[in-house]
Amino acid sequence: MCRAYQWISPRVVVAAVLATASTALSACHLPPNPEPSDAGKYGLSFGLSDALYNHSHRVLVGSEFSAEVIALGGGGEVDPDGGGLACAHLSASGALTQPDPTEARFLVTAAEPGAIEIADPLISCPDNDDALAELGSDRWSMSGYEVDQVRSAWVNNYEALALRVASPGGIGAWPEDLGLPIERLLVAAGGGFSAIPVLLDPGGGERASVRWADADARLVVDERYAPLVPTLADDQDGEEKPGTTITGRLPAGERIPVDFELLGATFEMAPVESLPLEQIASLELVAGYETVPTTDRAREWGQPSGVLAIARDSEGRRILGAPVDWQLTRGKLHVSTLTAPSEFVMLADSCRRLPRRPQDRAATVEASVGDLVASIDLEWVALSTDPPPDPDDPNCHGTSCACSTPDADAPGQVLAAFALLALAVRRRQRRHASPRSAQAQAQA
Repeated sequence: MCRAYQWISPRVVVAAVLATASTALSACHLPPNPEPSDAGKYGLSFGLSDALYNHSHRVLVGSEFSAEVIALGGGGEVDPDGGGLACAHLSASGALTQPDPTEARFLVTAAEPGAIEIADPLISCPDNDDALAELGSDRWSMSGYEVDQVRSAWVNNYEALALRVASPGGIGAWPEDLGLPIERLLVAAGGGFSAIPVLLDPGGGERASVRWADADARLVVDERYAPLVPTLADDQDGEEKPGTTITGRLPAGERIPVDFELLGATFEMAPVESLPLEQIASLELVAGYETVPTTDRAREWGQPSGVLAIARDSEGRRILGAPVDWQLTRGKLHVSTLTAPSEFVMLADSCRRLPRRPQDRAATVEASVGDLVASIDLEWVALSTDPPPDPDDPNCHGTSCACSTPDADAPGQVLAAFALLALAVRRRQRRHASPRSAQAQAQA
């Protein structure tokens, strides 16, 4: 007997992204993160985009995607010799069809409701006596959307992922616009930025994304800006083709039109507009912490995993890619920074010995862009069961140690932003009693 996959932890999702940092930064390239069936009996994996990482059930007509049961919602033992998870046979209904009934691939044919039907495993495996025998049938419902029913926007891809895998700590909730689709793509001159397209249902709310599947989807820019759209190797013939991420650096005053070609349609994206640093009017620092199991009563969140500097203009609009200088002014932490996006710094409490009993810890991080300065106080609880420290790591910094972003010209390094996130959620924490911690934000 072997254990079926449980709901995959955020740490697993993020760590695996490191291996794909040089590919398109769209959710359809991430490792499987089980999406629950309607009744929560099964966890499925889909070959669909998921730019907002919110497992939307809206899908663009014309999308053909794979589907697979990869987990059990309630856990339990599954016998691979008895058929394993394949006993949960998939079929299509409504707006979904199967081009080849022998393959678990599904095509959205109409702007109507549809579903992937999950048959009772006992139909395929009548002699099965493992956990699947008790689950019965279920389905994954969806709705099809035509091209003229959706609109396009941008999303800061690493922000959307951070929302899914990190904890906001003591503030209890993220800023309302963190990870939201961006209607106007404003970027800081000289700073590294990264964004991907997202399709939205105009009547469904700000985060009502419409997913899609198209191996030939691409962003189109003028030839002189082609380096801003990293190419990908085609899965079939290895030929390089434009991807769906726009990333890099720009001098002030640039305005770049961008089209998004998908399933035979062309979406006119909001242009990329680069602004001089003088237009950054405020900085807001937001900290992310490791998540812990909901059953863990030792602490409500883990150690700090990173801090994001949110830059805004005088009208409160987001400006991506601000070239931030970082400094650790209190505490001792592992600090990692990249040239781009320099608006994000990675942290880990791996530079001090583990405590014998739960211990309150704190640190202060400061960020600056020109004359703008903001700081944030971090508080967390360290446990004896945390991952072993490495005090000799060269990235360990103590009080008053400057940890500024390196001055290097490497636009492509924005793809490595996920490498920072790979450190963000390291190991699930164990149980110990501890007091509640608190987090603070600062705005210049």
